[in-house]
Amino acid sequence: MMTRLLGTAAALALALPAVAQDSAGTITGRYNADEAVWTVGSPEGADLPASGWRETEDGIEVTLVGLPGPAEVGRDDGPYENALVVTFTLDGQPQELAVREPSVMLGTGEGPALLAQPVNIDLSVTAVELTGDDMAIAGDLVATVTPGGRGNLTIRSDDAVLIDGNFQATLVRTESEG
Repeated sequence: MMTRLLGTAAALALALPAVAQDSAGTITGRYNADEAVWTVGSPEGADLPASGWRETEDGIEVTLVGLPGPAEVGRDDGPYENALVVTFTLDGQPQELAVREPSVMLGTGEGPALLAQPVNIDLSVTAVELTGDDMAIAGDLVATVTPGGRGNLTIRSDDAVLIDGNFQATLVRTESEG
C-alpha cells in the first residue's frame, strides 16, 4: 500500500508543471551597533527593483533587495523603511570572480535614501553557483551609507549608517533591459 502511494505521488509530481521560483535569502549582520536581518525577495508594487541576476556585456549584474522584519532595524512605519538594496557586477571566471560597480542603498521611509559609493563599500563574493536560471550566491558586505552617498572615504559621520554583514541567497534570472 505504501509503495503504491509513493508511486502515485511521484507520478503526480512529475505531471505537474514546475512553479516559477522567487528569489529568496537573507542579509544578516549589523545596522550600526544593532543586530539586523533583512529577508531577500522581490517586493511587488514597490519602488524597489526585483532581486535577481542578469547577464550584461560587462558581466553578471546582481541585485539583492532585503526587507527588514517588523522588529528589525527600527522598522515601525512604512513597509519599505530600511529596505536594503545591494547591486554589483561579477566579472571573470567562477574560481576568481571580481566584484565591480558595487552600490548600496538604504531606504529611510522619509526623504531621500542613504547611499554608499564604491569607495565606502567592501563587498566580496565567497561562493556562487549557476544552475539554469538560478544563482546561489554568498558573500560579505561592509558599507557606510550617507545622505547622497559621499564620494570620499567616510570613516566617521553623524549622519552615516554602517551596514556590516553577510548575505546568502538563491536568485532567479531577471529580464534584460532594453
